[in-house]
Amino acid sequence: MKTRKAKAKYEFSGPFDSRNLSYAKEIKAIIKRADKLFGGKHWQSVGNYFESIVRNKLVDWIPQRCSIDTGFVVSGEEGKIQRSKQIDIIIWDSQNFAPVFRDRSFVLIHPASLRVAIEVKRTLDATRLQEGLTNLDSLSQFIPVNAEYFKHMDPKDRPHFRRYLVAGQSKITFPDLVLNGLYKYYQSFTADNDGDAWTIEVSDTPTASFFLSG
Repeated sequence: MKTRKAKAKYEFSGPFDSRNLSYAKEIKAIIKRADKLFGGKHWQSVGNYFESIVRNKLVDWIPQRCSIDTGFVVSGEEGKIQRSKQIDIIIWDSQNFAPVFRDRSFVLIHPASLRVAIEVKRTLDATRLQEGLTNLDSLSQFIPVNAEYFKHMDPKDRPHFRRYLVAGQSKITFPDLVLNGLYKYYQSFTADNDGDAWTIEVSDTPTASFFLSG
């Protein structure tokens, strides 16, 4: 007699929570149509379109005090220039902070204004997983900068940023291959001086393989 393994269930979390599952399904349907229209020879175009769809949908979910753009996080504290790698989607506080530079939807912002950084992958594999983690990890250098910037505030009230990796579909499976990839990348990672740690939030919505936040 064959026994059937129980399928693991995960709580929806982050931007794509259970309340917004209908949005995730809508994105899935749009991407499916795009795949058929573009065909297999134009994966770069489909990937860019997927990123655009995710960005446009986020507009419906975030407070009006925030803006959604793409670009870099930069800091010039004490004359030392620090710059992140380019981030696909940046959600930042444009009500209380001005951009360092803006050209339409491309921005350079101060780390204190950053609230969410998202790397978007149309199809996730081991190489793209490492690319996404590398880009998101480039933001870790700003955690001490923000701690100093907001030192006048109670630690529990200080704004902080979160990091996510969102994939439309995945060639690597959860949990084994994804967690192995994360472990391999972060095996030498230690918590920063501010005491922040990284956590993994998993979603099995059609548009997100997993979220990595910290």
